[in-house]
Amino acid sequence: MPRAPLPTSLLTLSLPPVRRAVATLAVTAAMGAHGAFDASTFMRSATQAAQRGEFSLARSYLNTLAPYWNLNDEARSFAYLLRGETFANEQLWVSARKDFARALEFDPDSDAARTALGRIYLYGRGIESDAVLAMSFLAPAAENGSTQAAFHIGYAHLQGIGVEADVDEARRWLLQAAAAEDDAAKASAMAHLATSYRTPFTEPTDTDRAIEWYDRAIALGNAQAMVAKAALLRSNEVPTRQPKAAIALLEDAVGRDSDDARVALGYLYLTGSDLPKDPARAAELIRAAAARGHAPAALQWGHLLQHGIGTQADLDAAMAAYRRAATAGLVPAMHRLGHLLLGTKEANAHRQGLEWLTLAAHNDTADALNQLAWVLATHKSDAVRDGERAVTLARRAVALTRNASYLDTLAAAQAEAGEFDAAVRSQREALALAAEEVDGSDTDLIEELESHLRAYRRSKPWRE
Repeated sequence: MPRAPLPTSLLTLSLPPVRRAVATLAVTAAMGAHGAFDASTFMRSATQAAQRGEFSLARSYLNTLAPYWNLNDEARSFAYLLRGETFANEQLWVSARKDFARALEFDPDSDAARTALGRIYLYGRGIESDAVLAMSFLAPAAENGSTQAAFHIGYAHLQGIGVEADVDEARRWLLQAAAAEDDAAKASAMAHLATSYRTPFTEPTDTDRAIEWYDRAIALGNAQAMVAKAALLRSNEVPTRQPKAAIALLEDAVGRDSDDARVALGYLYLTGSDLPKDPARAAELIRAAAARGHAPAALQWGHLLQHGIGTQADLDAAMAAYRRAATAGLVPAMHRLGHLLLGTKEANAHRQGLEWLTLAAHNDTADALNQLAWVLATHKSDAVRDGERAVTLARRAVALTRNASYLDTLAAAQAEAGEFDAAVRSQREALALAAEEVDGSDTDLIEELESHLRAYRRSKPWRE
């Protein structure tokens, strides 16, 4: 099962209402009778602007308010915390982290600041992930009753992010998070509690408990739970699949403006699964989600544009969509964008394509290493190829997963590096494994691998 996304409702823009009122009162008390400006009004205006998504406007107030000499420490901490959240919502993580640290400096008891810093270090936002440091912030906040901190600890244990996966520990913290005063945060915790009773988190699964928690989250209007329950009802996890109920949930979630639901429903129309096949309707749904900044939708929209499915083919627009998804960190989008750029005739595009494939390979997965190694070994451009580097990457891929495809890449890399005897040996092994993997039925694959072998025997590298 794919990792459940982090609920954006937990990346809050302000403190809870009571705490916010206290901070505002603290500003008023700190002003003095003849303050240079109305600090309370600035604080209120900044908070309202941030809640409307007008982050630059919010910062224009906070840039003046945060360093104001006559604030007390509690109010100054709140100002830095709020400014940090405006940066975080625009993924300006370095600036966000600095402001969260300042917020904690001025109010060492601020659980909101601890939680904000903890999530940055836990998920590696703008910095290397550091679970130990993250927990040093999150654990005290959660022990003090912070439901947001409890959620992040529970999510980390559920997914094994920086800590050992432990479903019982995850549920303990998610149950605390489910007691949040805010309905959106409460529902998000409930949705993840439901997920904890499903494959691969629990064996055997408990679909009744999962549906119970999904329904509680749905009752609070949580569209994420609707999408997840729809997937459950269409899966083999339930005794009887319920596609009509699943589709109704997705349509309801689309009505609640869920981009996850748009993508899920679009996929059903695209594939004709439990719905009449309708590529145009699929493209409409996926395009709408992509236009709102949904990274997985941008990846899918790029695919539709690249191949002209449900919409007119447009390679430039496809690359733009892939670039948005790749910038958001989606490795498949990095691969697709990289290969498209390398398929052009422009040297600058080749350089950019290589950069994207290199970035994808930083994930150290066998597939990403293999794809980069193949390009470095076989690309037509002399400026792109690098045999020695290709050999290093291909060996790492083979060490992770030894199969015919990755050995084929290793042989191509060795040939590009001039190691033709080694290339012949690797290619023979690739052929032997391919015969086992496809039972000799895929004659086209066998012939392709044999053509590579013939080239290496003649001391000729392979070119795509």
